Amino acid sequence: MSTIASSRQIHTRLQIGRSDGVTWTDVTDYVTRAEVELGDVSGLGTGGTGGDIGVRRASFTLRSEGCANAFSPRNHQSPWNILGGSYSPLLWPRREVLLDVAVTTPGVAPQASDWVRLIHGYLGDTLAVIRGGVQCELRDLAKLLQDTFIEQVREYGSTSGVPAETVIQQILDDNLGAGVVTLYCPVSPGFMLLPYQVDYKSVWDAIQQVASQIGWWLGYRWD
Repeated sequence: MSTIASSRQIHTRLQIGRSDGVTWTDVTDYVTRAEVELGDVSGLGTGGTGGDIGVRRASFTLRSEGCANAFSPRNHQSPWNILGGSYSPLLWPRREVLLDVAVTTPGVAPQASDWVRLIHGYLGDTLAVIRGGVQCELRDLAKLLQDTFIEQVREYGSTSGVPAETVIQQILDDNLGAGVVTLYCPVSPGFMLLPYQVDYKSVWDAIQQVASQIGWWLGYRWD
């Protein structure tokens, strides 16, 4: 059994995606605190479909740099809120966030293989300007599925049965767009679904209802 070294250095890296979907901004030097909740899996296999099941959450605080409220989304003069010469706030709902950590011997810089991703998610749960900085809360990529509601009733399954993993992918494609989110199912559970309707609820709850019937875990996990 491996043990935790008594002498170690913990490195943190926090990056926020910009509105162009390509650019990432490293704000590690301005992080004063960061906390990650790994998600509550106690309800798995019991029919629970609550938003906390298997969903990672995180919060962090950024200190202002140079001027008051430099990270405030409302600060149109802050360089943090300028992208390509135009106003585009760094901290905004649905901005992607990557939080990584690495553990090394003191004084040793982490290598690429040392980094472990604690959470990849979206901002938007809380963006609060406080004295000297901004507090943020986020959820992992499940937030997109939890915040997207099914507005059209559709029928899934068939009289001969459709594999559960196929139905889940159909629900994702119908409501998020084909290929936007791809389900990974390591081994088919062999569970077939007969005709049934999915009505007005979040995409997350709709696919969790399928997984909960066979007691499987469904959520995001870093690989």
